[in-house]
Amino acid sequence: MTDQTFRILLYSHDTHGLGHFRRAQSIARAIAARFPDAQIRILTGSPVSDAYGELLNARLVRLPPVAKMRDGTYRASVSDQDFGAVRLEREHIIRAAVAEFEPDLCIVDKEPLGFLGEMAFALRTMRNAGTHCVLGLREILDEPGALKDEWAKKAIPSDLGSLYDQIWIYGAADFHDPLSGLDLAPSTAELVTYTGFLDRFDQPATTPRSEKHVLVTAGGGGDGDALMEAVLQTWTREPGMDLPLVMLLGPFLAPERRAEITARAGLVPNCRVLDFHIAPETFIRDAKLIIGMCGYNTFCEAMICDKRALFVPRSQPRREQTIRAERAAELGLCDMIDIEDASDPVLFAAAIRRAMVRDYPAASPYRLDFDGLTTVCDLVDDIIATRRAPAKLVTTV
Repeated sequence: MTDQTFRILLYSHDTHGLGHFRRAQSIARAIAARFPDAQIRILTGSPVSDAYGELLNARLVRLPPVAKMRDGTYRASVSDQDFGAVRLEREHIIRAAVAEFEPDLCIVDKEPLGFLGEMAFALRTMRNAGTHCVLGLREILDEPGALKDEWAKKAIPSDLGSLYDQIWIYGAADFHDPLSGLDLAPSTAELVTYTGFLDRFDQPATTPRSEKHVLVTAGGGGDGDALMEAVLQTWTREPGMDLPLVMLLGPFLAPERRAEITARAGLVPNCRVLDFHIAPETFIRDAKLIIGMCGYNTFCEAMICDKRALFVPRSQPRREQTIRAERAAELGLCDMIDIEDASDPVLFAAAIRRAMVRDYPAASPYRLDFDGLTTVCDLVDDIIATRRAPAKLVTTV
């Protein structure tokens, strides 16, 4: 089979932040560039997916958005919609998309059964039809104990091979193993390929260094208000914090908090506030320091551009960001501070000053592998070349 008829479906559940969809769109763009005649569709629940339309060579299949709350529960993003009805509609759209598109390859991001199991029926359908199914995982999911409990509650089978032909981990084995501590079938290890981290940008990382400002970013911004408040408090109370600020609030910051933070930022000299930008690299490349929460996107963007970073990770409802920040700091790639300490202007200012003069990430003896998108495309090439026969019938998940 050639790439002229190859159909690729990416699933991104998108219940919190930008990470899942941005990962899907990066992969879709890379595949489209390598295989220009392939047909690509993205199942996404992101309410901001339309903003990336000009960057995509893929068709979006939109799922009704749902929102993850700070306590880990979910609700419909549109306040007057019934959550149960939204769940059913999402699953119906997924089933219809799979039946109509008949994908040759399906890449599912993070959730083995989809959001609340919404991909389970579709996975059975695709496997029975011979679709090559891939589970794509970021390099850190959560603490092993918490993840083990989460997957048990979601009834995710220990034999992931019953669902997937391959597992692609978007990181490096010597950085972190996201499946460590889980009670998975021994055969699972045979499915795993570490791709390396995903390079986020089209331009090479060797652009001339520019250090015009401090960039503060909270990714999607849904729970980034504490970070923004801490930065503004430090800039207004501590002497010497006079480098210009660029603050990316994120599209999911609550409107009332957005208004409050924007008003406070207006009192800080040389402070520029942006709600949302589809190309944050514009500001990353000109940053002397990046202050962020250490989500996958922010981490990759800072490291690929060899930027000093001070991470203030969230620890609830999962510790993914904290684990990433701790590991990166251990490897000499960045600095980190807890949000509780960052709320103290004296402690935060001291951490910022240290971070501004630390070595660049490239000075660390540890070398991050950023060949992820190239590796993903190589894996897709292998799948195209060895298009397999229909799988054994799957009757249960």
